[in-house]
Amino acid sequence: MTNIYLILMCICLLEGNPSGRPTDHGQGKSELSIHAAAVSDYNRWTGLRVAHADVSDSDVAYDVARAYIEHYAGGKTVREIGQIWNQGASAVRDHRGIEYGRRLANLVEDWE
Repeated sequence: MTNIYLILMCICLLEGNPSGRPTDHGQGKSELSIHAAAVSDYNRWTGLRVAHADVSDSDVAYDVARAYIEHYAGGKTVREIGQIWNQGASAVRDHRGIEYGRRLANLVEDWE
């Protein structure tokens, strides 16, 4: 699998949110546009109590994003990781987020 940190860097570039301001109609936070559902999943897996607002801290944001990707997208292609990040855990099965997945795969390939 491609380095998770390269994937996260490319997601940050795709999200185009270096300021960390809310995105996706206020639902996504941090430069990675993390939604509350991802934080909830992270808390369930780790037993921690991270608040959605806590992802404004880059260290927390990248921990949540890494855990989310490793949990839902382990063994997937970069394109599939992009689909899952953009549209949720069932995106590959439901054929959602395909364009985002392609854009992520192309960006990662350019940086490798």
